[in-house]
Amino acid sequence: MAGSLTNAGEALALNKVFRDNDDIYVGLATSTINEADDLATIIEEDDANYIRKLITFTSPVDDGTGSFKIENDVLVEFPAFSADADNNITYAFITKEATATSGDIIAFADLGQGKQPGAGGKLYIPAGGLVISLD
Repeated sequence: MAGSLTNAGEALALNKVFRDNDDIYVGLATSTINEADDLATIIEEDDANYIRKLITFTSPVDDGTGSFKIENDVLVEFPAFSADADNNITYAFITKEATATSGDIIAFADLGQGKQPGAGGKLYIPAGGLVISLD
C-alpha cells in the first residue's frame, strides 16, 4: 500500500532535514549527480580556494499548488578561484559534511550549462536561488 505525506507532513519533513538539523553545507560538483550518489561517487570542484559553504533555508511554504518548498534565505558566496576552473561546474549539492569525502548527499540541483570561472572569479547562489520542494 502506497502512502503520501500530508501538507503538514511535507512541512515537517523539510524542517527536520534542512532547518532543525546540524549545520548544512552546499558544495559544487563537476560531475552529474543522481539520487544514488554520495560524496564518494561524485567529482567535487578541486580549486585550491574552494570550500563548501554553510547554507540556511526559509520556513516551508505552500507554493500555491499543494507543493511545499524551502529556499536558501541569504546569498551564498564561494571564494574567488585561485586558477581557471579545469571543468564546468554542473551541479550543486547539499550535505551535512563540511569537508569529508564520504557521506550522504541529501539534495542536489542541476546547474544547466554550468559555470567555468576563471582565476579570481566567484560563484554565487543568490537568496532564493536554491529551491527544494516536496509535492
